[in-house]
Amino acid sequence: MLFQRRQKCFCAFCKTPRNIYKSKYLGLVSILGLIGLSLILSEIIWTMSDTRGLFIVAIFLLAGELFSQIKWRQSMICHNCGFDLIMYKNNPEKAAEKIKDFIALRSENPQFLLKPALQPPKKRKGTRLSLQG
Repeated sequence: MLFQRRQKCFCAFCKTPRNIYKSKYLGLVSILGLIGLSLILSEIIWTMSDTRGLFIVAIFLLAGELFSQIKWRQSMICHNCGFDLIMYKNNPEKAAEKIKDFIALRSENPQFLLKPALQPPKKRKGTRLSLQG
């Protein structure tokens, strides 16, 4: 699909299906919508086209880009096991610690009582993620 913003994939750690956002940047339709909204807002405030409206355009585009990147970053974290692909690429040891903490919190959270228990993957030759110890 051309306008599909999410992509189905599986968690690399726990293999559960999930949806992630395809792009961390605003699309063309979103940019045009924010520009149109800011132009309408500047017309309402100053009752005519004004160069001060460019300031509103800039604020709307910056805020839209910020929220778009935050939304993309949050979709990268698995809600079932806490695996974070971006953190794993930068620092595998820190990612392993985060997963351990998430599993400990998961055992205490009643939201996860009816979900099946996580089976941590076994360390294979050539992998970097280690949960032993």
